[in-house]
Amino acid sequence: MQACNAFWAWLSEIQNAQWLEWFKVLVDFGKSLAWPVALLTIIYTFRKEIRELIPNIDEAGPGGIKVSKQQAVLAPPAAALQVGGHPLETVNALAEVLREELNNIVPEQHTLILIRALAEARVIANFESIFANIFKSQVDALADLEDEQMSLEEFRGWFNEHILPRNKEVFSEMGFENWVEYLLRNSLVVIDDNVATMTQKGIDFLDFARRHKDGFVLVN
Repeated sequence: MQACNAFWAWLSEIQNAQWLEWFKVLVDFGKSLAWPVALLTIIYTFRKEIRELIPNIDEAGPGGIKVSKQQAVLAPPAAALQVGGHPLETVNALAEVLREELNNIVPEQHTLILIRALAEARVIANFESIFANIFKSQVDALADLEDEQMSLEEFRGWFNEHILPRNKEVFSEMGFENWVEYLLRNSLVVIDDNVATMTQKGIDFLDFARRHKDGFVLVN
């Protein structure tokens, strides 16, 4: 009986030793996997940045990776740009003059100057189009709204008192709504909560008309 118990105790010791060895093997195996898993995680996380760096890699080896500085793509110099191409030769001639003028200005300011000039040209073109179709009575309305805003009813009453008598046949048929619609459509006036207010565009347009259209005769 004692011999049997000794045998089972010896077998148990062998099994415990085997499990301990297997556990050590598993731990060592886990350690060996730790850095590849970490590396793969880093590569996956920064895959976009790594992909962008690949074209700039000069050397790769045991000593590490050497990456060259990315070269910026430079735009061609102003002198190399072709100015012509517009169907109006007057525009091409002016473009050439502007290019020469830009040569006397530091390049850092070119973009700001060109954007401002383009914005001004578009605004002036829009104001010219508005002025070509506006009534004198609508310009007068802008002048009155410049001093103070009016309620919608006050604005309607102002139309009936000051505008309707000028040409009853035309303005009676047109009516206040159609008359004021031109000011609203061109964003010169807004009506909000039944209050008519002149917009900043309306203020600028009125200033444009006073400075550049003084003496022009408008109808109605």
